[in-house]
Amino acid sequence: MTEEKANEKTPEEIEAKRKETTRQLNLGFLTSQSVNDSYIAAIGTNEREYGNSIKEATQTNYLKSLQNIDSYTGKILGQMIGQNAANKFEKGQDIYESQMFSPKAYLKNIQKQYEAAVNGIKVTDLTALMGIKDIHENNISKEDRELTLAEFSKKNANLYGDLVENYLLNVQQTGIANSLMQNSAFRKDTLENILKTDLKKLEEENKKQ
Repeated sequence: MTEEKANEKTPEEIEAKRKETTRQLNLGFLTSQSVNDSYIAAIGTNEREYGNSIKEATQTNYLKSLQNIDSYTGKILGQMIGQNAANKFEKGQDIYESQMFSPKAYLKNIQKQYEAAVNGIKVTDLTALMGIKDIHENNISKEDRELTLAEFSKKNANLYGDLVENYLLNVQQTGIANSLMQNSAFRKDTLENILKTDLKKLEEENKKQ
């Protein structure tokens, strides 16, 4: 057997490598801070479910995401800006003067891709992200824990639904709670700064300027 033949990968090995590469990409996407900030901001725009106060609190997540763009959010933004510019160019519009992307469309895109990425990670990845360690063998066997969520959905649709729903709710509610806490702390600091400032003296100094 030649060295070239010995190094040749089987179709099974090629497929296993492809799955692992996809899994790592999805894991990276789900754990990206920039993506997570955008995802929480996207959830916060649902005023019908969460109200205006949540929308206001999660706006800082959107700002943080744009201030800390990584390869994941950068790629999505780049694709949206490029497509929008191409569309405007075809219509004879000035691509330098027009808005390059819609923030709401961007957040909707992030939300869609985030929730789709969950299906590309393993069951054991999802439970690890949630900090769940104790899993009964009768609920999910050790073999099934190595399946992707998409694969597991075909074996146990009900439990798959529970896993994905609870994971997403955990991410959403934790993210919103953190945003509310940060917003509350900001309001406290703002009020504290106002109260400890001699407003009368400040007003007099402003009049002199």
